[in-house]
Amino acid sequence: MRTAGRLALGLCLSLVWPALAAAWNPKPAVPGFPLNLGRQPVEYSSVLPLKAGQWTYLLVGDKSGSLWRVALRGPGQRPLVRSASFSGPISSSPSAAPALRDSGVPEARAGTFFLGDGADIRNWNPGSALKVDLFGLTPLWRQWGRDISDGVERWTGAQDLQPQGNGVADGVFDSLVIADLDNDGNFEVVFGGWDHHIYARRAGDGALYGSGWPIDTLDSVWSTPAVGDVDGDGFKEIFIGSDLSRSDEHAWSFNGGRMWGLDRRGDTLPGWPRRSDQTFYSSPAVGDINNDGRYEIVCGTGTCWHTDGRGAEATGPFNGRHVFGWRLDGAALPGWPVDLGGAVFSSPALADLDGDRRLETIVGATDGRVYCLNADGSIRWRTLLVDRDGRSCETLRDRRGWVLGSPVVADIDGDGDLEILVCWSFEVVILDHRGRLLTGANSAERTVYLTFQSLFSSPSVADINGDNLLEIVVAGGRRDGGGALYAWPTTAPATSARPWWTFHRDEARTGFVPRD
Repeated sequence: MRTAGRLALGLCLSLVWPALAAAWNPKPAVPGFPLNLGRQPVEYSSVLPLKAGQWTYLLVGDKSGSLWRVALRGPGQRPLVRSASFSGPISSSPSAAPALRDSGVPEARAGTFFLGDGADIRNWNPGSALKVDLFGLTPLWRQWGRDISDGVERWTGAQDLQPQGNGVADGVFDSLVIADLDNDGNFEVVFGGWDHHIYARRAGDGALYGSGWPIDTLDSVWSTPAVGDVDGDGFKEIFIGSDLSRSDEHAWSFNGGRMWGLDRRGDTLPGWPRRSDQTFYSSPAVGDINNDGRYEIVCGTGTCWHTDGRGAEATGPFNGRHVFGWRLDGAALPGWPVDLGGAVFSSPALADLDGDRRLETIVGATDGRVYCLNADGSIRWRTLLVDRDGRSCETLRDRRGWVLGSPVVADIDGDGDLEILVCWSFEVVILDHRGRLLTGANSAERTVYLTFQSLFSSPSVADINGDNLLEIVVAGGRRDGGGALYAWPTTAPATSARPWWTFHRDEARTGFVPRD
């Protein structure tokens, strides 16, 4: 299990507060927000809004292992806050079974949700996958990870790469995807762990889905799977990235990653897995990006290794600056991979930004830019993000300027055009479908969606308070280092388009765009 470079993803920035500045316009918050959460910030966990009866619940996990539930019942009503302690940190974004109805916020099925915990790089806190009761915040089942790593990085010799357990179950960083793999009306839960395995479990009782599971990946999994029926046989396939080491096929090198393609039984699909010279921290997205009637898979890479496998930066031949695109048979799409100006920890979003029935790929990179890629691998636009003071990655010259968050896409002004929202530095930055900044010093109105700690998660766009308008909600931190939940109103009706409205597209975190 890899630990080098993880702290370099920006955790040390959590107490670097934005400077006070003039001549910018902070976006007014939804009444009652921001809300103080616990003593630790929210880092990678994205908010899941769920509706149950007359209440809307906002769910998110924090660095301490607390799961927070904020309940809202109509505009102007005081939010009710409750928490439960699990094993920290919680980096996983809570997920839920696909909703039967969604009128701006998905309706919960059976009052349950799912998450992973114990994403502790030191491997001091045990990790697991859980099904949780929405109302009592109690686990309905809990499946612990395997004990593979002791949290210590080892660099030389094949023998040193063998599993080194320490009696603590390894954690789950990625989000659990909820899908009916075999179309029998019962849901399954698909995820990877830092214990070097990919799992498919039954949502009902947490048991393994079948004898072909789990899959041994030989290294840790950070990537959230994309799950959908890509070949039209009525069964769903799974695509998920992993690290690659402790393997004689790669000369016991640390460098590299695998992208797995699996069927519901856990068998590898023809042409898979695919290899990369960089880790896959990014999560794959699946859709028919070129409107040819067949699905494609796209994914970024990671921020882990130098050429010698020892560094935290993404430089040299193993630079992690690729966004890959594959056909269903594992062959590279023409024009892919696409080289960007920085490493790609960010997970791509897919959306048709211009109405041509082709899906653009939108993703962030460590050069401080958001990129929009065409189906042929050409770059449609790239936009350097600029904050309220006019600073960018080029002027900050440190990791505060990296775009680690994953974009979401929604129409937030009700004009029929889509906007892109991405967490960056201390702000939620908004771009129009042409890549023009709508927030910050370079925007016309100089509007700022400002928080008080560095943001690494994705915002969610939903009608959280029942006013029939969409809101933007994100969790992060506050000035004293504790956690906070932020929300801002929009002018968009709740029925406005939200093709990729939260991390990994939807409440089930599928990362899959079905064809019309």
